[in-house]
Order: sequence, then structure tokens, then C-alpha cells
Amino acid sequence: METIFGDECGYTGQDLLQPEQPVFVEATIKISEEQSKGYHEEFFSKIQAKELKHKKLSKRPKQQEMVLRFLDSIIKDSVQIDVLIMHKPYALLGKFVDLVVEPIMKITGHDLLSEGENLALTNLLWMVLPVFTSENFFNEFLVNFQKLVRERTPEAYEDFFRPLLSRKYPRQLDILITPVMLSNSLLNTSILSDLEDGLKVMITCYFTLLARWNNKVDKDITLVLDRSSEVAQDYKTWEALMNPYNKPVSIGTGNRNTTFPMKVKETSLEDSCDWCGLQLADIIAGATTRYAHWILNGQNAEDEYAVKLGELIINNIIEPAWKLWPSDKMTPEEMGTERYNGNEAIEQIGKIIDDND
Repeated sequence: METIFGDECGYTGQDLLQPEQPVFVEATIKISEEQSKGYHEEFFSKIQAKELKHKKLSKRPKQQEMVLRFLDSIIKDSVQIDVLIMHKPYALLGKFVDLVVEPIMKITGHDLLSEGENLALTNLLWMVLPVFTSENFFNEFLVNFQKLVRERTPEAYEDFFRPLLSRKYPRQLDILITPVMLSNSLLNTSILSDLEDGLKVMITCYFTLLARWNNKVDKDITLVLDRSSEVAQDYKTWEALMNPYNKPVSIGTGNRNTTFPMKVKETSLEDSCDWCGLQLADIIAGATTRYAHWILNGQNAEDEYAVKLGELIINNIIEPAWKLWPSDKMTPEEMGTERYNGNEAIEQIGKIIDDND
């Protein structure tokens, strides 16, 4: 069996708007624990702490150099890594499209999840909302929507919809306002029951990564995650998705294809203090997050550590990564979603979870 370790950085639960942590990264690495111990001994033997954490290593130049040499080595050794990078405010806007706009579009007879139209709409709204309204309006919109999903109360419903329905907009924003008006008039507060757990992202992200691994490895997989992860909190759902006795089915096409049953035969939830593989995954996730923050903050050339990280990981980790990131891509071909039916995928995955109850 192959062993894959996974860890994350920047996780803030269902609060996707913490200004200090706009990026969430999950990193997975295919490596044995014995190999992990070898890298630990070669590059981090001088670290006295019981557990390696990128957050601490990144604070001192000598330890930054350890991280850089480690990353350079695993890249040269062709150790397989897969990473998911999420821009959290952008992902929150995507949740608005999926949870509010998509249901009303379905009622009107339009499948917004066909060939990634929901992603295209998210990209469009990300670009035009701050321009045709204001940055303050856009930020308030995201804050109120997050509050709506997390609290799911009539008061939160009013706080979200009232500002949207009480002002005039440029005609260019009909694509936003018309579905909002229809949702308010046709669905009203009935949507509240469908928003529960709408901002839980960790399991969805790990599932996306494991679907990619599923297409890359030939052997069965043992997945090792930190026991404090959200997967541990909702292990029943994860166990259903990874059940080796699930009925054979293929969902999606191209790079969005997922085949059940998955090759993950065991998910082990462990204390990261005891596993070098988990600590190396933490370093990869933390380094990727550090670089992503540098990009968002203007790419200060005096930040030598971030510059060197970019030279190492941009082509080897960042570019191949699965990214939920603002983009100007609008067509299925640009987004890689041609012939992809999102509704079919959701229905099939829902059926798999139901069949495991």
C-alpha cells in the first residue's frame, strides 16, 4: 500500500473572512514514515522541539534555510506532492452562487452546475461587484452572507437580503440581483434549512485531493491525517466516501473524474507529534501558504524567504495545485469543466453517503 500524509494551514473553521488568514492550504505527500524520518534527520536534526511546525521554523533565517533545503531535496527526489490552495473570501462568494443562486436557477429551468457555469459566475461576480458597487459594499455582502450561513436565523436572513433589495444597481448587475430577488420571493426563509454546514470546507478539499490521488496511484492507499482535523469531527461522512465496498461508479470527466470505490483503504487519525510524515506535510502546507500570502500582499522583493520559496515551489507545487482562486476564466475549456455535470456529481456522491447510513 502507498502511504499519503495530509496536513493543512490557515484553517479557520467556518469563518472564511479572517483578514490575517485569507488562504487555506491542504498538502498531501506520498512518502513512507521511514523516508520521512530520513528527511527529518537530514534537514531538521538540530531542531529541539518535539514537533516540526512551519509557523515556528519560518521565523528564523537559519530555520528558513532548513525548510528551503528540505523542499529543494524532495523536489529533486521527485517525491510526489499534491496541494489544494483556497482563497477563502473567493470560496465564500462561490458558496453564495452554489447555495443561493443555483437553487433558484434550477427552479427556473437552468442548470448552473453544467460545465462549470457556477465557477464562471463566481469569477464574474468577483471581478464586477467591487467595481459596480464599492469595496465596502462587497465586503459587507460577504460578511452578511457568512453570517446567514452560520446562524441560519430569520434575523440573519433579513440582514443579508435587505441591503441587497433596498438599493438601485447598474444594469450590469442584473445577473446578481435577479436571482437574489427570485430567491427572496420564491424560496424566502425556506433556504435556511439548506445552509447547514455550508461552510465546512476541509472534508470537501481532502476529498478533492484524494480523488486526484485516486487517478495517479496504482496501489491501495493508507491516508494519515492529524486527529484534530475536521475529518475526525465528521468521520462518518468521510468513512462513507472512502468505503472500499462502495458500488463501482465513475463521476465526472477529465481532471474532474472520480472513481468509486476509492483506493483509500484506511484513514488513520494520528497525533502529529508522533509522525514525521505529518510534520513534513505541515511544512509543505505552511510554505505554500507563506508564498500565497506574499503574492496577495504585493510581492515585496525584500522578503527573501518568500522569493526563494517561489523559486522552488511555483512550478513544482503551486502550478500543479488544485486552486480555488480568483480568475478571469469564463469558458468551460479555460476552466477545464467541459462536459462536466455538477448536479450529477452531487447526486451520485449524496447517494453514496446515503447508501452507507
